[in-house]
Amino acid sequence: MIATLLGVLLLTACGSPETKRQPTIVAGQDGQDGRDGRDGKDGRDGVDGRNGQDGRDGKGCVAQPTASGIEIQCGDSPSVHINHGIGCTVIPLEASPSLPAGGAKITCVQGEVIISNGKDAPRQVIEYLDPCGPSGGHDEILLRLSDGTVAALFVKNSSALTARLSILKDSTYITTDDQHCVFTLSTNDGIRTLSSSGFTTSWEVSE
Repeated sequence: MIATLLGVLLLTACGSPETKRQPTIVAGQDGQDGRDGRDGKDGRDGVDGRNGQDGRDGKGCVAQPTASGIEIQCGDSPSVHINHGIGCTVIPLEASPSLPAGGAKITCVQGEVIISNGKDAPRQVIEYLDPCGPSGGHDEILLRLSDGTVAALFVKNSSALTARLSILKDSTYITTDDQHCVFTLSTNDGIRTLSSSGFTTSWEVSE
């Protein structure tokens, strides 16, 4: 019994234990790059910049008397001297890109100069109207403009802070001066008429 147990012990001690193997790690290949993401939405528009400064006014013509005549200088053009007693020729010029409103060429012995016509304003004051005629005092007046409209100073609730120039439509009005003049504006077939007890006038109205 003892011998058998000793043999078992010897076999156990002399037997070669199983060798544990270490795992082998192999790196895999890199994966492919992913697709690009979609573009983001456009940002909001920025705030508009400020308006630039107004350009300088164009130069007109300046006439300066001299001992022998007159010197005319128009903008950046060379000046022209006109002597006394020597005539000049004036040739009207039609409208063109360089002369939008037309003009004239003045030719003299000493040289020539081109003068550009100015443009008329769309609404010019061409007449002052006293609705009921002069009274000898400080009468309120109306302004007749070149397109046929009539303007007057309008004051709300007798406050100078509300005073403004207004275009009058066809209707009946009363002034606030000492006359308290009642007048009527009316338009028929392109003719506008201002009438009151002491004054009547008419004019054409442009389209």
